[in-house]
Amino acid sequence: MGRIRPTVNSFVVPEQQMSLPPYAIVVCGPAGSGKSTVAKGLADALGGGFRFIEGDHHHPSSNVAKMKRGEPLTDEDRVEWLTRISESIAGLSGPVVVACSALRAAHRERIIAGLPSGFRIEFVLLNVDKSTVRRRIEQRTDHFFPSSLVDSQFDALEIADDVRVVEVGTDDGVDVVVSRVLGFYGCE
Repeated sequence: MGRIRPTVNSFVVPEQQMSLPPYAIVVCGPAGSGKSTVAKGLADALGGGFRFIEGDHHHPSSNVAKMKRGEPLTDEDRVEWLTRISESIAGLSGPVVVACSALRAAHRERIIAGLPSGFRIEFVLLNVDKSTVRRRIEQRTDHFFPSSLVDSQFDALEIADDVRVVEVGTDDGVDVVVSRVLGFYGCE
């Protein structure tokens, strides 16, 4: 059986899918878009053994140091990080929700490439405007990513047909966004 591509046409409702693990939903988007918060909320809402993976925890220390210095990561810098995330997803025996920027189609392909044949994966992009992202990052006190790198995130962002796009308004709370994502999966 070939790898199932993450497209709208290949989607199976989670209640049907949970008996057919492995399965992953990757919540992606620029830094400050709310990936981690939404991914955690989504994993909780889906239940059924969905686990949460924080992509930021898989960055090599060299990437973190580079971002702390205000230097954007290159695609080369991201290879080890995306490989680690893919390995982490593949290493779990059940369904998972992942927070990972996966800004470019090539980043998403890197994650897919490390998964076993037949592994089901979906990418959900949180589409947030740049000023909201910048404001959120400037308000953070516990993260290594500086607001000076926001433009580089939007420069790298590729919205393609391999992602489901969730529009996120400036004042939308996490419950609203999680509900929109659940709407894709018939779980509103």
